[in-house]
Amino acid sequence: MDIDEMRAIIQNSKRPGGATAQEEDSAVAAVIQQVIQITEKHFAQAGRALQMERTPTSSWFSFGVRLRSALIPHTDVLHDADTLAFLRSLCAEIFDFLMFVYDSGPAREMAELDRTFGSGIRCGPILPLLLPDRAQSVMAEMNRILDADHEEEMRRQDQMGY
Repeated sequence: MDIDEMRAIIQNSKRPGGATAQEEDSAVAAVIQQVIQITEKHFAQAGRALQMERTPTSSWFSFGVRLRSALIPHTDVLHDADTLAFLRSLCAEIFDFLMFVYDSGPAREMAELDRTFGSGIRCGPILPLLLPDRAQSVMAEMNRILDADHEEEMRRQDQMGY
């Protein structure tokens, strides 16, 4: 599936009666495969070996777990200036690609990635450290989504008596 097809399906899925769930899953899986290719290209250009499971998925969370494990096996790597610069460059290209494919609206996908990247004891939330400054508006929307999801989870737990 080419990028124009991905964009069309993703945009169509936002409309009532638009893309089917299967079409949307297929487009998301293609976007994730493209992100893997971007990651492979960056690793190859830097002469680094990418150790990452490449099984196709349409789940941003599952993919994020794999990506985080491949990029940041432990948070100490974030203290190396060369590694941090490499990761920032990679994340900037991934971000720009997602902005293009999702027509400037990848907040939900970024929220799923943020969940998987988590936090480090010494550095706090990891994904915001790696994204370019131009990601601030998406990060604000991402935080709104995460807060709403958290509130919904707390509401459900209250209803269940936890």
